[in-house]
This record gives sequence, structure tokens and C-alpha cells, in this order.
Amino acid sequence: MIGSFNPPLPTIMMPTALKEFVQLLSCNALDESEQDDIVRQIVNAPDDPEFEWADSPEQARLFALTFALGEYMATGDKLDELHEQVQRLFDDDFPEIPAPTLDDMENGGGAIAYFEWLETEFCQYSAEEGGYDLVELDMMGSDMNAIVVYRKDTPRVLELAKQLDFKMQRPLDYFRDLLQPHRHQHA
Repeated sequence: MIGSFNPPLPTIMMPTALKEFVQLLSCNALDESEQDDIVRQIVNAPDDPEFEWADSPEQARLFALTFALGEYMATGDKLDELHEQVQRLFDDDFPEIPAPTLDDMENGGGAIAYFEWLETEFCQYSAEEGGYDLVELDMMGSDMNAIVVYRKDTPRVLELAKQLDFKMQRPLDYFRDLLQPHRHQHA
């Protein structure tokens, strides 16, 4: 219609990018119809009565994403809980946190000790895909909401997350960045 105003769709409405994002978060495990269903759920979340409690359309989309991809997520408010969920993602065929790492975690190494160990372990799995990596979706709460992705896809996952307005990062990078100012002070 001539003269009508059609504002650009919000970034999140870009189905191609969102579909790719969903596929990468599932490590390519979803078929096309599953991808389409999830994309539709995310795009329609702001108008879905199930998410009427959300504070914003962005928050509704964020929760729709996590609900739809729940089977691919590891969630916990403590590292040992998060690790149990990571083990579940691998059908419990993933090692326990070794005692030296636990000792490091308890003696000031904290999250960095765990995520460095986890990174080493993930490199040994799915070698044909370059190993795995862990990315965290910021849900604005105390729980960590992490997703295991192929390491080779991590840069693209983070790029798409930014493009689609989802806050996502590698937990190891986050915790290393927290220490960065302290390293400069003592140098």
C-alpha cells in the first residue's frame, strides 16, 4: 500500500539468523520442522499468554528460547549443580570433577579452576567438530544457564546472540575478565 509505514522488524524477528542460532545451540540436532517450531515460539513469545508475566518482549523471547531448548541446557546456581547438568547432557558419560580441581575450586581458584578443567575435557569430545564449548545465556538471575555447543561454532553463536539481542558469553572468559584488573594491579 502506497504511503503506509512498515517499520523494520526487530532484530529478533530475523528468522534466518534465529533459525541458525537455534540449530547451533542444539549442535545441529534439530530437523527443519523442529527449528521452525522453536523460531515461531520465540518470535511469538511477546504475545503468548504463557509469557504474560515477562517484563518485556525481549525477556519473553529469552524465556521462550530457554523453554524450547531446555533439553540442551545445563542450569545450576552452584558449580557442582551445573556440572551434574552437564553430565546429564552427556547421558552421564562425562567425568566427575577431579579432586585436584575441587581442591583448587575450594582454595581460591573458584569458577576459573572448574571452567579451565571443563574446557580441557570438552576438547576431548567430538574431535571431528573441534570439541565442545560452554556458553552461558544471561537470564538476569543467580542461576547459570549454559549450553554446550561445538567449539568451532562458538564465535558464530556469540555473534548471532549479539545480533539477536540475547546476552551470551563463555563463562571461562567472563571469570578471566573479572580477574584481569587484579592482574594489572600486581604487575
